[in-house]
Amino acid sequence: MTSAGEKKINEAIRLLIEATQEASSVRINAARVELTGERQIDATTKLRSIITRLNRAWNHTRPLYQLPLEILITILSLVLQDEVSYAPIYMWKLQNIASVSHEWLLLVKNTPSFWKVVSTNLQSSLLKQILSRSTGHPLDVSYSWKTHDDIPIDQFTALVVPHVLRWQSLSVCRDHKMDKTFKVLVRLSAPTLEVLDIQNASWQTTVDIFSGGKTSSLPSWQTTVGIFSGGKRSSVGTLRIDPGRSFAVTSAYRAHLGLSRRSGHPISLNNNHAPNLR
Repeated sequence: MTSAGEKKINEAIRLLIEATQEASSVRINAARVELTGERQIDATTKLRSIITRLNRAWNHTRPLYQLPLEILITILSLVLQDEVSYAPIYMWKLQNIASVSHEWLLLVKNTPSFWKVVSTNLQSSLLKQILSRSTGHPLDVSYSWKTHDDIPIDQFTALVVPHVLRWQSLSVCRDHKMDKTFKVLVRLSAPTLEVLDIQNASWQTTVDIFSGGKTSSLPSWQTTVGIFSGGKRSSVGTLRIDPGRSFAVTSAYRAHLGLSRRSGHPISLNNNHAPNLR
């Protein structure tokens, strides 16, 4: 791509972010007026000012329509990618993009790659919509720490397990309430899984599950990959496990895990935490 083309895309990204931020400001201010009972004249003036800036930003994004469709989708994907780790924020930003215009609403609805984030943080109706719209595309599946209005874990599992052949990543925040579900997960075969991320409340329980009850300072890589990828050692590219304590991975242990530099997907086994739930 020419430097002029790169500049055009970079400018489009900047203006797109500006437009979605302005759209968010309109909603935020409207909610604030409703909650605080601000004087209507002051609120109306502020809201009109925000809408004016939104319209100005939107006018600047019109050159986006001149870009090939695949480049526009790439731009929107870049705007969304920072929020993939937390489904509610991801969906909120996706809705912002869809609200920019009718054309973008149709684009969002009809682009399966946008509908890839499935999480226990989502409500049942939205989750069903995501699974339907993402048909044929990889999924990022997340069992997150739950709140009272999230979908029940058993219901979530029943919805996502039939799509296990599309799982690209699996993130599990485990506590004693997840033991039953976790035992269901370890019986699955997910041959397309590339990232397995487990955050544990009970390290010893995890060791028992992964090593067949044999006491071990680290979970068995062979067992982990065998369970989640149908025995294909090279399928999982990243394994992140938080045992509640730090540990070092020596070169000897890396060799024991069968890490291959030739695969182009070096495996990271470290003490990274699961996504920060804001």
